[in-house]
Amino acid sequence: MTERAPLAAAKALLQAGRHADAARLLASSSTVDGLAMLTEARLLAGDLDGARVAAERAVRVDPSAPGIFDRWLRLRGDRGAAPGFTIEGTLRARASTSLSLSREVGRGGSAAVFEARDSTLGRSVALKVLHAPRAQRAQLAREASALVEVAGPGVPRLFAANASEGWLQLEWAAGGSLAAGAPAGGAWVRALIAALARVHARGLVHGDIKPSNVLFDARGAPLLSDFGLTVRAGEPHVGATPGFASPERLAGRPAHPDDDVFALGRTVEVALGGAAGPEHLALIARATAPRRPESAREL
Repeated sequence: MTERAPLAAAKALLQAGRHADAARLLASSSTVDGLAMLTEARLLAGDLDGARVAAERAVRVDPSAPGIFDRWLRLRGDRGAAPGFTIEGTLRARASTSLSLSREVGRGGSAAVFEARDSTLGRSVALKVLHAPRAQRAQLAREASALVEVAGPGVPRLFAANASEGWLQLEWAAGGSLAAGAPAGGAWVRALIAALARVHARGLVHGDIKPSNVLFDARGAPLLSDFGLTVRAGEPHVGATPGFASPERLAGRPAHPDDDVFALGRTVEVALGGAAGPEHLALIARATAPRRPESAREL
């Protein structure tokens, strides 16, 4: 049984100005569409608290649905401080009762990333929430394990994780991403290579190096982020970003550290563009050549 008929009837009631009647009809909705319409109906009926509850229910069903999370944030703002609304009540993530969401900062095919505030420790954190926690449980566990294994300079610190509920709590990168523009000077390139060399020394292949996955902390130091596609060298790759995947990877070869070397070269090339000097041009040429270095340790 679907909600198609109640949705159509509720829409007609809304168009007739019978907002409270539409809200009563949709009160038991369990789909994102139904809950989104219920939110609207309650807003029009002047029931702000009820609208907020409906929007929160919609977020629980599917936080990746277009506009759902933004609608909930706006409603939370309409209520003022709303101290009781933490991540636990909105995205199934029970990291801490002191954690509250500030804004969504990124969204991809598998997860959304939010800036959150830990009021107990007085710091901002990045909260990565998977769209489908059950289906992606193994992926999140693998990502958390990789972050622990390669912990150190150039990699975001992992503060907490829950594979069954589908979230990671990570160091907040206050400096934004390389996709927004490269910092002046080239020190970040060498620091990024050093971080990647540590990944390769552990027998891992990052698998998704690109400008949007290179972040910067408050001091401007680079952080190699998003280990969601990381695998052991020799294992099959899953997924790839066009323009940054090596020819060998696209041909179906198992994961190899030189895939990351190629992606790093392309990342530097895209980030610097015409501003690349001789040193970086030479690096780009070496990293993207058919016979490139075997790993970042050789760059």
